[in-house]
Amino acid sequence: MNKAGRPKEFDREQALERAMELFWKQGYEATGMNELIDQMQIGRQSLYDTFGDKRQLYIEAFRHYHDSHIETIVQKLSEPGSPIENIRQVMKQIAAEANNCNCVGCFLTNTLVENAQQDQDITTVTTASIRRLEQSFKKTLARAIEANEIPQNSNIRGLARFLVNTIQGLVVMGKATSNHASAKEVVAVALSVLDHK
Repeated sequence: MNKAGRPKEFDREQALERAMELFWKQGYEATGMNELIDQMQIGRQSLYDTFGDKRQLYIEAFRHYHDSHIETIVQKLSEPGSPIENIRQVMKQIAAEANNCNCVGCFLTNTLVENAQQDQDITTVTTASIRRLEQSFKKTLARAIEANEIPQNSNIRGLARFLVNTIQGLVVMGKATSNHASAKEVVAVALSVLDHK
């Protein structure tokens, strides 16, 4: 039994997940501490004791996003089988998410747009996520060369950056417009770059 005045125990990862969802939907500036406390279902003192201030919580929530979403993409790209098919499936999945009428964009993209140039610590974590994605695409494309799925002289670094930028554009488009029909077309054009041996 907890002693009087002792903060109630809570699941840290679950609380971070809830904070991430709110920041993802509303952004950093538009999200207040009272909203976070309600969303996370923890006490104010527990929030401060565990996560620090709002900025520190935001960075922790973004790291949680990286571990739960960015790493999922990395794992899918690394699956056995055709490397190009892995890329195709990832791109199609992101296009489908962009087509969702409730699309709130990508937390990574949203963070880049809102905060990355204003806070060095946030820039550091977002840059790490971008590099992680680029490296994963690059490794997958290198495997595609080994599998003779793309030309031996392919610029895999440039292609990796192109695919990551395409992903960012897709999720921005999904958030910013109600016309989602072009997402599949964008993916088709992006993937066509990889179709020529």
